[in-house]
Amino acid sequence: MKNEARMRMLKVLGVFTFGSITGLVTFSHLLNYILKHYKNITLATIVGFIIGSLGVVWPWKETIYKTNDNGSYILDSTGKQIVKNYQRFFPEASTETYIAIAYIALGILIVLGLEWYGQRTRQIKI
Repeated sequence: MKNEARMRMLKVLGVFTFGSITGLVTFSHLLNYILKHYKNITLATIVGFIIGSLGVVWPWKETIYKTNDNGSYILDSTGKQIVKNYQRFFPEASTETYIAIAYIALGILIVLGLEWYGQRTRQIKI
């Protein structure tokens, strides 16, 4: 009985892995085609998605929940509070804040360094 369950799980994992690889390769080829033929609009769209998602990943925010007229929280069908919005704020100066800002700067420097490296290697190949 255990072997049957393991075989079934292996089949499921095999199909999932095959689908993931197929999807990744297909998306890679599609993105490559789009970047070759519509580079500017594609890059503008990707940058737009990234900028649009910054509010979601902003680390310094407080959750605001929906409330009734009497001030009690409105719950969804699972009994959890419904999120109305987020109150974003700039943090107070502390060691933790400086570490977070340093990691943000490091990330920006890595992206700029990779772009510089990519442009430099493209010029060498041409």
